[in-house]
Amino acid sequence: MSTDPKPHLPAPELKSMRMEIPSSQVVQSAGVFSLLGGHCTHCGQLNFPVHAVCPNCASDAQASAPLPDRGILYAFSRVHIAGAGVRVPYVIGYVDLKATLRLFAGIDAEFEALTINQPLQLRITPAKTPGRFVYAFAPLSEHVV
Repeated sequence: MSTDPKPHLPAPELKSMRMEIPSSQVVQSAGVFSLLGGHCTHCGQLNFPVHAVCPNCASDAQASAPLPDRGILYAFSRVHIAGAGVRVPYVIGYVDLKATLRLFAGIDAEFEALTINQPLQLRITPAKTPGRFVYAFAPLSEHVV
């Protein structure tokens, strides 16, 4: 018999693996959301999220800059085991936004439909939690909400 006074409620089911971030890492222009990254004005390195010091050259000359919304799929995998409330399987991967920036993210696509070097589109939507956003990548031909 359990002595836990709280009932254990099932976690809400997620549609896919998506990365949740605070609104400070998102910028909106003309109704379109973009990730807000950093740009080192000394060596040109892009980073996400914005860093106080460049991870490439250690310069503190950092400027905020919207990141590209398209990238190339570098690597991906299908995940079969997850925490409570997360539907499996789902796809995760690394996406190259520029030659110097690779992001880890959820991929909104069927595993079998993906290929290395495939162009992907970034999708950002408001999260259920106020002041937060979720992002994932999807093939250019698919529209993901």
